[in-house]
Amino acid sequence: MNRLDKSLEEFDLIKLLIFLLLFLAMSLFMVLAFIVPNIKEHKREKASYRYELVTTGRVETVLQEKESQLQALRVENRKVIEAFVSRFDEERFVRFVSEFFEEVSLARLEQKEHEEDFVMYELKVTSLLKTPSKFYEFLESLKRYEGIVKADFPIEMRAEEGLIHATFNIKVFELKR
Repeated sequence: MNRLDKSLEEFDLIKLLIFLLLFLAMSLFMVLAFIVPNIKEHKREKASYRYELVTTGRVETVLQEKESQLQALRVENRKVIEAFVSRFDEERFVRFVSEFFEEVSLARLEQKEHEEDFVMYELKVTSLLKTPSKFYEFLESLKRYEGIVKADFPIEMRAEEGLIHATFNIKVFELKR
């Protein structure tokens, strides 16, 4: 049996071209229907990602600037921060004040919750001093005291037996514990 394949001799070129065009049209339709919408969505997502990346970079830059400012303020105001943290001790304050006054007595007037973060004590100071300049030296030295203490008005001074009798209020601030 000698059979030769003659299928290539009898092919229809027009049918082959029609099927080829049909295949290409279907392939093009599939590409347009499924891939092109995904490309548009991908472009949108990529643009959104770039926007988020730029925004994140800007926020990180602002954060780093604020952190450096905060660190600079912490260094600059270290003494004030430590003063807020320290506890007020009346005996220690009396020893501090005795450098300027002859006799000192403290009387607690009131304690207030000032805002949410700290407490304020009001104390009445009664003292005897030799010269008014000692009182002014005391006011200047309050800046160096380990706590936050503020002299408050009214300040009453009257002369008694060669000494000056002074009465004034002070406010002491410390962090709430």
